Amino acid sequence: MQQGSAPRLALAATPDALDRAIRNATAWLDRNQDEQGFWVGMLESNQCMEAEWLLAMHVMGIEEDPKKPGLLQTILDAQREDGSWEVYYDAPTGDINSTVECYAALRAHGYAADHPA
Repeated sequence: MQQGSAPRLALAATPDALDRAIRNATAWLDRNQDEQGFWVGMLESNQCMEAEWLLAMHVMGIEEDPKKPGLLQTILDAQREDGSWEVYYDAPTGDINSTVECYAALRAHGYAADHPA
């Protein structure tokens, strides 16, 4: 395996290798593009994504949505024993930003401040 900086490796690439890489990348994009022109992939994140959906629902006045119970439960299930939420899976400590977003989403949807998650 060649080691070095990406720009240096790019300069060392042969024209054939570069052409092959471009063809492979283009073929992957073609195979995975939706008919409407976008690509979809799995995004693994923290619970801020769920919190943002819930906060958006709250701001837009959407009270009933079939996704809402699952989003709320995902946030509750991810709360750490110290009451915080982490910024990435298995983080050693909670994160203030993740915690504020998750807390705000739960409060916006009727959970008490002292709700036992």
